[in-house]
Amino acid sequence: IDDEVVSVVSEAAVLSRLQQEAYLLFYAKLPSEGEVQQQQLLQRSKLHKQQQEQQQQQQQQRIEAEDDGSLSSFADDASDFSISEDEWSDSSCGSAEPLQGCSLPACRRRKLLLAVRCRLILSSMRRLKDGDRKQQQQQQQQQQHRKVQRQELRQLQEQQAQPLLQQQQQQQQQQQQARRISVMTPEMMLKRKEAAASRSQQLGCSRTVSWEEDEAAADAGEAAAAAAAAKEQH
Repeated sequence: IDDEVVSVVSEAAVLSRLQQEAYLLFYAKLPSEGEVQQQQLLQRSKLHKQQQEQQQQQQQQRIEAEDDGSLSSFADDASDFSISEDEWSDSSCGSAEPLQGCSLPACRRRKLLLAVRCRLILSSMRRLKDGDRKQQQQQQQQQQHRKVQRQELRQLQEQQAQPLLQQQQQQQQQQQQARRISVMTPEMMLKRKEAAASRSQQLGCSRTVSWEEDEAAADAGEAAAAAAAAKEQH
């Protein structure tokens, strides 16, 4: 019985271990949400690149087809040219004489070459115009981008300057609200003297002593003391 129990327990342990390993392997193969999003982005970018390449190829094919069609149309027009002697004439053979000395294939070739040259000139002019338009659009976009950057910089500078302005205004207000030094004018001195005289009369004082007289007396005392000191030194 003990051997059977041991074997059953060991088999159960082995089975549970195998189940755990299978579970881990199964979920380890499943990608996470970030990996799924990354794969989706990569697929989208690949599709976008493929679409751009297809569009470029289609545009090139259209341009080539237009050029081929224009050349073929010019060739058809050249083949439909009239070859009668009355309508055709060449400057080398004479302006008024009929076309007798010139060969007709050479005249047709000359006409076709002129048409092809005209077509090439027109196509080059169109390409130049397209290039100029693209350059203008790029310049406009760059100018708009620069304007936006300048506006953002101005806004940042204004936002940074507002606290400084507020501080300066507060300092000015504090300085204005601070204690001011009063200036003594002659009129104010007279008013003070009159007020002091009226107070002394009310209090019963016989004579009022102004601050000017006090200062004069103090100056005279100082001068007398200085003179006495000088005499003693001599």
